[in-house]
Amino acid sequence: MTEIDSTLNRLCSLTGWVPGVEVPIDWPALAAAAAHEFPADYRSYSERFPPGALGALTVHHPHRWSGFTDYIQYANNYHSAMNERALMREGFPYRFGASDGELCMWGTVQADYLLCWQVSGQKAPEEWSTVVCDTSLIEEPERYDGSLISLLLDLAEGKEPLPVISYVNNGPWPFEFEAF
Repeated sequence: MTEIDSTLNRLCSLTGWVPGVEVPIDWPALAAAAAHEFPADYRSYSERFPPGALGALTVHHPHRWSGFTDYIQYANNYHSAMNERALMREGFPYRFGASDGELCMWGTVQADYLLCWQVSGQKAPEEWSTVVCDTSLIEEPERYDGSLISLLLDLAEGKEPLPVISYVNNGPWPFEFEAF
C-alpha cells in the first residue's frame, strides 16, 4: 500500500465514504487535452471518489462532465473569468491557466474560493503548491505547501491549514463526502 492509498483510506474513514469499484481515467489522454500533467494524489483521489462534495468543498472531477473536452472547457472558462477579474485588481500576483506559474483550478469552496495548483515546469506535479483565492479577488491569496490529499485530510481532521477557508468545518454542513 502506498502513502497515497493510506491517506485516501484515512480520508474515506473520516468522511464516511465507502469506495466502490475504482473508475479508471485515461490520464495520458486527459493530460494531453489539458496541456499539463496531474499530481498523483489527484489522480488517485479521482479514481477512488466519484464526483461529489466534501461538505462545502468540491474537487473538480473529470467524470463530472460528459467528457474531457467539457471538463477542460469548464476549467478554461473559470480561468478566463478569473483573469478578467485579476486585470481589474491592481497588483494581483497570479494569472489563471495551465502554463508555468499560473493557477490551475482543482476545486472550489462553495462559490467563494478557488483551490488551485500553482503549475510549475520546474517541479513535478506532486510538488505543486495549492493556492487558495477568493473568487472576487479581494483577499490576499493563501498558499498551502502540502498536496491536495493532505489539505483534504487536514480539513477532515478539523484542522485549519488555511485561515481563509477555516469556515469549511464551522458551517451547518458536516465534512462528509456526498456523491453528485
